[in-house]
Amino acid sequence: MAVATTRAIRGAPLLFVLVACAGTGVRSDVRLETRSTLGPAGAAAPRMIVVITDDQGFGDLGVHGNDEIRTPNLDAFARQGTQLTRTRGFAPPRIHVGSGHENPILLTRQDWRGPRAGWAAESLGHWEIEVARGGSYDVRLRFRKAAGAMARLRLGAVDAWAPVPDGADTVMFGGLSLPAGPGRVEPEIVVGGQSVGVEYVEIERR
Repeated sequence: MAVATTRAIRGAPLLFVLVACAGTGVRSDVRLETRSTLGPAGAAAPRMIVVITDDQGFGDLGVHGNDEIRTPNLDAFARQGTQLTRTRGFAPPRIHVGSGHENPILLTRQDWRGPRAGWAAESLGHWEIEVARGGSYDVRLRFRKAAGAMARLRLGAVDAWAPVPDGADTVMFGGLSLPAGPGRVEPEIVVGGQSVGVEYVEIERR
């Protein structure tokens, strides 16, 4: 997500650009270099400041519909400028689980997919994963507390149900046999016949 806005400072336009990087591997030690804005014969040239935020998704801002995270300053920044929100061919990455580099892995709503995926309590989505090594896995669902709920997990050939104890916000499905390769994690919490999504999913290879 990028937002651009212009302001005039001492007669020369100043362009602020906010760039949100949702993926990993973005350097956090970015330095802002400043150079003279005087062009030939002392003419003032446009000046630009680029602000890069790491690990920020499109749905993390209030201006994009998030009703849980308060971002009034960034919302105002976006409304005063031009929002570059249309892209082609983008999808959240397929997340590798069970590798020797990161185990367990935490799946968050920032990377889930589906027409109902979002940040609201009634949102529902799924994650596309790549199982690096087949074997036995524990999958823990974290969700908002709900009385009389059932937890369901679909992951490849697995379609498992578990009752949610009163007052609990976590359910674990242990010892699931997962083959190596691509898969889809589809968890849901069923309350009164209605399905809602979880907050997080933790997957750990034993």
